[in-house]
Amino acid sequence: MTAVQYNQTAIFEYLLKFEVNITAKCRNTLYVNELDMYSLGKAEQNSLSRERCADGMSIMDLLVVHWNLDMRILLHSNKLANWEDRDDDQSTPLHYAFCHSNYDFIQIAVNRNLNFIVLSKNGSTPYHSAVVCNSISLHVFLMMDTKHKPIIPDVKDNKGLSILQYGSIQTNSHNTHYEIMNNNQGFLPLFQIAIDFKHNIYNTDDFGGTFLHYAAQNGNYIQFSVLLEALPHAEITNLLRQEDKFGQTPVDELFTTMSKQKKTEQL
Repeated sequence: MTAVQYNQTAIFEYLLKFEVNITAKCRNTLYVNELDMYSLGKAEQNSLSRERCADGMSIMDLLVVHWNLDMRILLHSNKLANWEDRDDDQSTPLHYAFCHSNYDFIQIAVNRNLNFIVLSKNGSTPYHSAVVCNSISLHVFLMMDTKHKPIIPDVKDNKGLSILQYGSIQTNSHNTHYEIMNNNQGFLPLFQIAIDFKHNIYNTDDFGGTFLHYAAQNGNYIQFSVLLEALPHAEITNLLRQEDKFGQTPVDELFTTMSKQKKTEQL
């Protein structure tokens, strides 16, 4: 697995001469929940988390994340490539491909007619993974020139969360104009996908929350302006007035979040 992680094809090919366990999964607890981990800065923690071989990852998952064409050919020629392998969370290599913007593997998946709505343990699809990872995979996926490319369906996870709602859950701070524009550019393609593929933008999860509820809770105010520009007035009004199971509307959540932020800034 170390050979795959660090793109050491020659070493991996040598190891294949022995009876190595190709189906083994990562069991790496390096720094996890250790005091040393918390002494690192946020950027260092994120970098370490991305680079380490997380618990349950398979060789195919690692290959998709670190992508080495020679190693892919080597695994395929030895009939060791399991394109639909599962990690401990039941995520597949395709989940990792969408998360890490591996367009080469996504193209392979299209050509091999792999299942693009395969579910992980929490019911999320590779499309959800792209959103969680702030990847532009969905946008690039739409631009792929292939007649076999599947549509992006209106899929939900086990709690009823859509792709659009996943995009609204991502926390964003809007301290600078750049951050606001960056979030706008990231959300617009996602919103356009929902419109183009006729997703239910009124979708509510198990708690009755819409994507606007989550946008308000997480400070994604730019999504309100995107909404105002994209939808008819009547639809906007319906979304703004829709209550969750706690009787809260997106507007209620918006004012609550803004009030909390104001108090934090005063401190």
